[in-house]
Amino acid sequence: MREDKKIIWIGSSYDDIRAFPLEPRKEAGLQLSKVQAGLDPDNWKPFDSDGSGTKEIRIRDSSGAYRVMYIAKFEEAIYVLHCFQKKTEATSQQDKEIAKLRYKAVIQSRLNRVCSVYQPLECCSRADSLKSAHRITKHCSRTRPNACIKPAGLNLLKAKK
Repeated sequence: MREDKKIIWIGSSYDDIRAFPLEPRKEAGLQLSKVQAGLDPDNWKPFDSDGSGTKEIRIRDSSGAYRVMYIAKFEEAIYVLHCFQKKTEATSQQDKEIAKLRYKAVIQSRLNRVCSVYQPLECCSRADSLKSAHRITKHCSRTRPNACIKPAGLNLLKAKK
């Protein structure tokens, strides 16, 4: 039997969803539990403009329209980026920007965790086999800013899928 994914709330998303009226909050919880079980929510759409794999749960209630933006593409957890009540037909630029910044924070956090398994080497910018590793993780070398990161016995792109 498959275990449900945990939910990680980014920024103020947990407080924001708790501020929803009771019925939309219950519905958001039900839909997130479906996502935890590996299912699609009843009413959702992709929101890739804020980051690859970002999805939006759409909740309509007599009190208004509510949205829960999340990422479920990673094995370790579901990241809830932003929860808000829609005021207009189109999602506001401010709400899009919040989701985009939080998406970037999640990706950066995951990269930092992945990079902790790698060991700094002499600069490998000329080594074709490490160009991807260099491009992805060059920001992670804290001890030598000009050094590249090489996987500790693993291929970088296969280390964390």
